Amino acid sequence: MKISIVVSVATLVALITDIEGSDFDLVNGALASTADGYGLLLYQGAAVCDDDFTDTAADVICKEMNFDGFLNWYSGKTWDFQDNYDIVLDDVECPAGTTDWNNCDYIVTGHNCVHSEDVFLHCDGEEIQEETDELFTLVDSVGSAITEGEEFGLLLYKGGTVCDYNGDFNTAAANAICRQMSFVRALNWSFTDNFEYFQFIAYKYIVALDKVSCGSLEWEDCGYDDLFPTCSKGRGEVLLTCSDTVIDGGWSDDDAWSECSADCGGGTQTRTRTCTNPAPAYGGADCVGEATETQNCNTEPCPVDGGWSDDDAWSECSADCGGGTQTRTRTCTNPAPANDGADCVGEATETQNCNPQPCPVNGGWSDDDAWSECSADCGGGTQTRTRTCTNPVPANGGADCVGEATETQNCNTDPCPVDGGWSDDDAWSECSADCGGGTQTRTRTCTNPAPANDGADCVGEATETQNCNIEPCPESEEQHQYSAGTKTKCSYIIVIVSAALFSIRIV
Repeated sequence: MKISIVVSVATLVALITDIEGSDFDLVNGALASTADGYGLLLYQGAAVCDDDFTDTAADVICKEMNFDGFLNWYSGKTWDFQDNYDIVLDDVECPAGTTDWNNCDYIVTGHNCVHSEDVFLHCDGEEIQEETDELFTLVDSVGSAITEGEEFGLLLYKGGTVCDYNGDFNTAAANAICRQMSFVRALNWSFTDNFEYFQFIAYKYIVALDKVSCGSLEWEDCGYDDLFPTCSKGRGEVLLTCSDTVIDGGWSDDDAWSECSADCGGGTQTRTRTCTNPAPAYGGADCVGEATETQNCNTEPCPVDGGWSDDDAWSECSADCGGGTQTRTRTCTNPAPANDGADCVGEATETQNCNPQPCPVNGGWSDDDAWSECSADCGGGTQTRTRTCTNPVPANGGADCVGEATETQNCNTDPCPVDGGWSDDDAWSECSADCGGGTQTRTRTCTNPAPANDGADCVGEATETQNCNIEPCPESEEQHQYSAGTKTKCSYIIVIVSAALFSIRIV
């Protein structure tokens, strides 16, 4: 977008009159720049300190200088030209919402500031896009055109700034643009983010070009966006230094000589240098001379080192088993040392172990173990004892032990005692009474089996007795009448007595 500004003489005179009538000014370096709307803020010719300074104060002061408002303000920056001014105004406080400087409080004397706290203000003036016949131009930090090389400046495209929104701008782009401006090459490039004093001049221009990406040194091969550039002002505009000088090539230091191609008898070695100190560029001349130098080396005759002949056959082993030794020899004759060559390295005789296999060991019996416990306490049992073929163990093909490992003998052959056991009970004998309670018996014998060989007798009694026919005998008429009154009591007594006469034998 191109903006042309036409200001009448009367309007310009009125604007200058309003600015001159204000207590505030803006300066950028040694040049007054209040009309541009950016620079160091002055009050009655002295700097303003940032203590309590706010956006409201910035807006009120810009309007006091007949601008529509403020864009931004800074502090904490220092430039050499600030030392040309005293600090006069401090603790500026303007109530929120006010637009009148007369409503603000401040201190004119007694400040405690230093120049690093000076206020830099950018008021809301109109952006410009300067009319130019050139595609690219450079301007210095106060907006003056740069026509010679070797000077750092703000890059303009058709009168507006060039920015780098997506980080594509590179050395190829810088070189292509310098060559488009009839310079030979770019010396260096950067952005306004890194040079605050260029941010103020950048704010006066519209952003005209963005997303520059070049793959060669020719501008016609570059891509860019000059329809809808998207950078923020004062952040990322391109700064550029161009040069009219070509770069002639210069030789680097020589590399070290290479290893000689032969250790003796004559060889060659080389060393190289490169045309990179610097490399020729932008039409500069190539280096003069050769990149590679060759020389002879190790021309002395080669010595002949001795070499061993083939080994003789191995001698017979000194032992058939259990480890012996045998030897073989060689001579330093393949070739023999000559011309101060080295003797053979190593020994003429080599010895090695042979027949390392262990000799055979025949097995031998160990002592017998103790006899085992007898398999029976009486009546005849057996017991054993063992020995092992471990004294020594047969090894390396030696013979096993001769004989049996286990020996058996009889033991506890005396007869076993037989404890007596009861026969079955005989039948019960006839009861001694038909009624009123009697007894009967049955018997058994200790013959199943009978005790023998000091065996124990049977335990318990051979005869068992028990009560029988315990029911009462029948009564006469007189006995019946006599006992009618005590029948129940007598019944209880009979039951108790009968229970007492009944006995239980436990075997």
